[in-house]
Amino acid sequence: MKIIFREAQTPLLTNLDDFSFSGYDVEKNPESLNRIRDILQQSDTGFATSLKNGREVQWNFGIDDGHVFVRRFKKFLPLIMRDHRTDSYLYEYQKKGVEWLRSMDACVLADDMGLGKTFQVIKACELELFHNKVQTIFVFCPISLVKNWRFELSKWLPSSNCSEFQKGALKEQILNVTFLIIPYPQMENFIKELGANYPENTISIFDEAHKLRNHSAKVSKFSRSIKSTKKWLLTGTPLERDTKDIETILTILNPGLMVAKLLSDKFLLKTRFKNLTLRRTKKDVLKDLPDVRRHVHYVELDEAQTKNYNGLVRKYRKTKGKEKIGILTELMMAATFAPNGSSTKIDKAFEICKQQIQKENKTIIFSKFNDVLETIAQKLTKSGVKNQLVYGKLLKDERNSRILKFQTEADCKVLVINLAVGSEGLTLIEANNVIFVNEAWNPSMNRQAEDRVNRLGQQKEVNVHIIRSLSTIDINLEKILKNKYQLETEYIDELINEIL
Repeated sequence: MKIIFREAQTPLLTNLDDFSFSGYDVEKNPESLNRIRDILQQSDTGFATSLKNGREVQWNFGIDDGHVFVRRFKKFLPLIMRDHRTDSYLYEYQKKGVEWLRSMDACVLADDMGLGKTFQVIKACELELFHNKVQTIFVFCPISLVKNWRFELSKWLPSSNCSEFQKGALKEQILNVTFLIIPYPQMENFIKELGANYPENTISIFDEAHKLRNHSAKVSKFSRSIKSTKKWLLTGTPLERDTKDIETILTILNPGLMVAKLLSDKFLLKTRFKNLTLRRTKKDVLKDLPDVRRHVHYVELDEAQTKNYNGLVRKYRKTKGKEKIGILTELMMAATFAPNGSSTKIDKAFEICKQQIQKENKTIIFSKFNDVLETIAQKLTKSGVKNQLVYGKLLKDERNSRILKFQTEADCKVLVINLAVGSEGLTLIEANNVIFVNEAWNPSMNRQAEDRVNRLGQQKEVNVHIIRSLSTIDINLEKILKNKYQLETEYIDELINEIL
């Protein structure tokens, strides 16, 4: 198939019968074809010059392994063809999510973790590209999710051209890329390079948008400055600090919205937030998702651990002011293992792993501390248990390689991973057991971590094991997490779902 362009004439579609387009929607509307010609003229100097000089330009299409491909104007392929075969993979609630996103210029998709927010957004973008001829889509996300976005786009929208933002190459990338992925730490460089030259008809997506909640943080300020036709925020945990989070999110969606009256009126603030937010939970839409069972294991410190921990408690009591904060981290470490390496917590985690290996199940072990992770990985390896250790010390490619081995190698039964690395963006449904040797102070991070396995595609019952040391800071943390969870429930589920 090919399209023939001539100046001041409607583009001509030819050879449609040469290919089987049973799985594709093809743009045949004359008005839309003229619009595509105008877009190409604006973006491609050679194309515009050829038409101006009276020459015709041909845009040729081919098929490889069932997918349409082009060598020229690759960025704009989704404007002319849409592969509707992936539509059948959408659940009914996801179809509604796609329709809702397309109807909103500024909104928050706050579905529970594991309900396919990325998939819904990609499908909504696909329809916006094809029907509304959106030209560029910016995806802002944590560094850890760049690869995930590239993978999901290649899976669900292979006709699109995506790339990660490269400093100094933005002008060329905007001309040639459909999806431009910008890690949050690169936002400042992106904004400086873009200046006032915002392309027309764009969508800006902010993934893990709860990271933007700190109103004074640079990344939040940069997010407010982004100008786009549509702004979509994605997060499974939209609120943690009452109305302050709402204010920040609303100013990102619409920086000119926050007038004094709205700021001072919590009713108006919450109503506005509710109207811009869509949230569904697993229990609401995935009735058949396997059960999640939580087990809290309390262990006593051994003699070496007790001696070390009590010494730190005495040190803490003698320390003044802000210097106490550093000792809190030492206490959490001491509640996990002693300087000589002994640890009743790690012993318990090892016991759980061995039980699950006998059942042919895979397990993920989380901790905040790299020393703890290394100790666990060494113990597993010495015992003949194949495992993969993933933490911030590794380069991104090496982390991804190890995660892939855990996912694909049947004899690799345990993934030992840092909470900061593994709590977002990963789908690890190969495992159905999660062990927290240490927890984060933030309940949403802990839930994000366990939802790596408790999500679409999970076929087995999920077991979450939390190991806490008695008579230590672990018990204080347990109380804090319970209080925070109650607050979170009030301001997410009740706020969004209640009838105001």
